Amino acid sequence: MVFKYVKRFSNDPNRPRVPAVPLWRGCMVWAVVMAAATAVNAREVPPNAAELRYAGCVTADVTAERARFDRVVKADQGLQFDAPGTRIVFRTDATSLVARLQANGLRGRDAVEGVGVVVVDGKKSSTYTVAGPGTGILSVPVWDSTDATMRDIEIWLPYAEAVDFLGLTVNESARI
Repeated sequence: MVFKYVKRFSNDPNRPRVPAVPLWRGCMVWAVVMAAATAVNAREVPPNAAELRYAGCVTADVTAERARFDRVVKADQGLQFDAPGTRIVFRTDATSLVARLQANGLRGRDAVEGVGVVVVDGKKSSTYTVAGPGTGILSVPVWDSTDATMRDIEIWLPYAEAVDFLGLTVNESARI
């Protein structure tokens, strides 16, 4: 690796030269440290956890790895895998809550950027967009607060997109 050497804080010729670290490296280090800190203080809630309830779908194929929803409209375009009105419903006192979603590519037509909604205690809290298959796992920040009050959470899956629910990440002390 090649460093660009610069003099810092002084024009004194006797001051040692210090390597200048590119800004993006500092950001990468910060991101890795923050991710590690989050992982240490977090726990995963799988889609088949008894505390989670699925509403607004006809059938749900739920395993420890994913929940996939079917609306039973059998069409040659894969529309049965769209999840209109499907909600992940639960109650929690989590101070940090992230939902993991992934477009599964089963829609069969051109993917659209489906917009989902997060509802906290009956009020719209935020929206999120699923960009389509092949975009990886989407981490949707649902809640981040210092208040550990029990709340009713609904994660509405996007219309016009086939999305798998991969689970939740919550702070370690959270009750669900």
